[in-house]
Amino acid sequence: MTDTTKTVEERILDAAYMTFIENGYEGAKMRDIAARADINISMLHYYYRSKDNLFDIAFSRAFDSVYGNILKLLSEKNMSIKEKITAIVDEYITSLTANPLLPGFLVSEITKNDIRDREARQKFAPYRTMLFDAVVVLESQLKEETSKGNIRPVNLMEFLMDIESVCMYPFLNRGLWQRVFDVPDEVFNQMMRERKETFINNILKSLEV
Repeated sequence: MTDTTKTVEERILDAAYMTFIENGYEGAKMRDIAARADINISMLHYYYRSKDNLFDIAFSRAFDSVYGNILKLLSEKNMSIKEKITAIVDEYITSLTANPLLPGFLVSEITKNDIRDREARQKFAPYRTMLFDAVVVLESQLKEETSKGNIRPVNLMEFLMDIESVCMYPFLNRGLWQRVFDVPDEVFNQMMRERKETFINNILKSLEV
């Protein structure tokens, strides 16, 4: 679908998504969203009166872009742990090379919302539920493989953090690496694609007895 064939609402949502991703909630301005959607500010307010509403839609889209398929893989019952790790790492690298600004956006916006704040807890409760629902199968698999002596005892949160840190950290710190080593986007992305096998092997090795 080209920009000329998109509805006004679709243009607004696309413009809001990119504006929030690039600038965060605080830095995004409604007038910038309107300009990006090629409409006037009055029309933007006609469709979406609230910046918060647009942000919630954008955040949900960003979360799904990074974690949607990963959550499905975590809850897959017909995949071994090795198959899951391989597929999850591949999904991380594929989605993040296509959307390298998403990790910084998600981490920044989540950490800005104090988890002790009642409103923040309510806002992120659905994402917490999605994650918990997805990891039930994985947790059962880890316990089963541990009882068989195939892997070392591992805490579920520790295991997920290991995968997340290996795959996500290079993108969170992408700007620093690119500036220090003068690496263009495509070179960095190619390096990450080539590192997938290393990431997978390192995670698998961390489970060895």
